Amino acid sequence: MRCIYKEHTYYRNTECESKLIGESREGNRAPLLTGLTLTINDEGYTLTNAEGCILRQGNETDPFVIYDSMSFEVGALKLVMPGFAGVFDRYENKHGYGRVGKDIKRKFIAYTERGEGNEGAIGLIEYDRHNTLSIHSLYIPQAMTNKEHVNYLAEYIEGLLYANEYATVQAVNFTQGKIDGKYAGIVKMYGAPYKPRHEQARLLYMDAILRGTSITEVFDEPMRYEIQGLFDDADSGEGVSEIDEEKEPILT
Repeated sequence: MRCIYKEHTYYRNTECESKLIGESREGNRAPLLTGLTLTINDEGYTLTNAEGCILRQGNETDPFVIYDSMSFEVGALKLVMPGFAGVFDRYENKHGYGRVGKDIKRKFIAYTERGEGNEGAIGLIEYDRHNTLSIHSLYIPQAMTNKEHVNYLAEYIEGLLYANEYATVQAVNFTQGKIDGKYAGIVKMYGAPYKPRHEQARLLYMDAILRGTSITEVFDEPMRYEIQGLFDDADSGEGVSEIDEEKEPILT
């Protein structure tokens, strides 16, 4: 397909839209840059429009390199490649580290107990309001310093995040230790006293110690955990529903 002219649309004597019109080998004319699909496989890529005409092709297989090399506005680009099929923006939000801003917050509760032994554990939940989204019962088979312990959790949580996400963590019984700078703005930990709402994370910690292995589960539908009041050492106050983000994280 080749471009033969640019079509302008005016409103009140002001140009409000401009689009390229292309002509196929059969002589059919249609907008050139509508319904664009970028298809990538091991051999390279092709860029086609709504008419199925190939506009670009090459050997490159990195979607970001291909996208950035475009010399024209692609609009709502569809991306089809191994392991992904959908709009390019969604792929970029998931995998485009350093390309997109971190504006989606995910919330976690982490519980641990620090002993003198050569093993440890962390109970971790992701939540939204009163619902649990995922559980993580993490067994640590070696001794760690306070800094290593904090950064172990930060690294684990960072691995759960998409490129446009950051995390806030209510961290129970985590001794203050400096988080490495590479997690700045990505994982924010706030020290918290144990409260009834942390019970689920505490049980996950205990399970990891008893089991000696790690397990994790992400729920297809949010799960509501009913607090059982199993521990007598809980703070007598009501469990906070949100952390105080007016304060600076103490584990930094």
